[in-house]
Amino acid sequence: MSPKHGLYIHIPFCRAKCDYCDFCSIKSAHVPSWYLEKLSLEMKEYEGIQIDTLYVGGGTPSLLSPDQLLSLTEHVRRCFGKEWVEATLEANPEDLTEESLIAFRKAGFNRLSVGVQSFDEKKKNFLGRRSPDHLIVRLLKAREVFENLSLDLIFGVPGESFDAEWEHLDKVSPDHVSWYNLKIEKGTPLYRDLSAGKKRLPDDDEQADSYALICEGLRRRGWLRYEISNFARSGFESNHNLKYWHFTPYIGCGASAAGFAAGLMMQNSSDLSLYRKGKGKSRRLLTSGEEREIQIMMGLRLEKGVILKDKELKAVHSATEEMRPFFLLEGKTLKIRPELFFVSNSLILRLLEIIFPEKKI
Repeated sequence: MSPKHGLYIHIPFCRAKCDYCDFCSIKSAHVPSWYLEKLSLEMKEYEGIQIDTLYVGGGTPSLLSPDQLLSLTEHVRRCFGKEWVEATLEANPEDLTEESLIAFRKAGFNRLSVGVQSFDEKKKNFLGRRSPDHLIVRLLKAREVFENLSLDLIFGVPGESFDAEWEHLDKVSPDHVSWYNLKIEKGTPLYRDLSAGKKRLPDDDEQADSYALICEGLRRRGWLRYEISNFARSGFESNHNLKYWHFTPYIGCGASAAGFAAGLMMQNSSDLSLYRKGKGKSRRLLTSGEEREIQIMMGLRLEKGVILKDKELKAVHSATEEMRPFFLLEGKTLKIRPELFFVSNSLILRLLEIIFPEKKI
């Protein structure tokens, strides 16, 4: 039996855009009705495909009104079935009220992912974020309502301390933590500040030290790393995101959303005017070799690694001396050494060159 698909829905609207953000989002106090109508039409194109995970991300999906949320998930059920193992909604902390949390559950979401980014106000100032009033009270209320709660955090800010992060993580006790290294994207306000010398970033060694501290601190508290930036208590790994890392089928609806199935990569335009007109969607049929490269590249982000085919295994064996300091080979399973996850990108690229010498990766 073919695996069920995951469904990702992108809501590209935010009250304000963060200084570091390069995601597809525009400033708006609400989600316009035309966007929900367009999503409904787009989902009908995939009607009949069975899904077992739903992920509504953004942007700020918690901008959706209770009626809009309910309408959206009802349409998902009509098009894709009702048996979801996991349904995740991304939310900003300021949207966590008793009424909204009840609305999230009523719409069918059983997992909440909250974009905290940091509990440290100095770090938030650097990132261009502000904490809402009563942040911890809001998060504790979400903790009461959702049996599967995830928090997003960021590291890689100069002079950062983790005291506030540990204190409040211990209080809230989420089931899952995504802790990302700050990435600087051209054209963002933070990029301009860095280019002008108004701000600076810690060097690579400092960032590697912070990452090691994060991994160890989370491990001691029971959140185990299962992907480079993702940590969970046992049984609370993100089923939806695992579809990306295992490179199994998923559907993407909404501006900029991407999908993959039957060797076909698809992505909607990030230009809202083009998306509204149904234009700008890209499609590319991958060769079997390209598909396998992506499977290996994504799989090596996981703590469990990736199972190699015989030909790939032979190529790795032929470069054993070069690979041994960086990778662990257990039978046919190849893993990046745990202490080297922070520099995984360069290691993965080198490995792909060894396995696929005929390709220019």
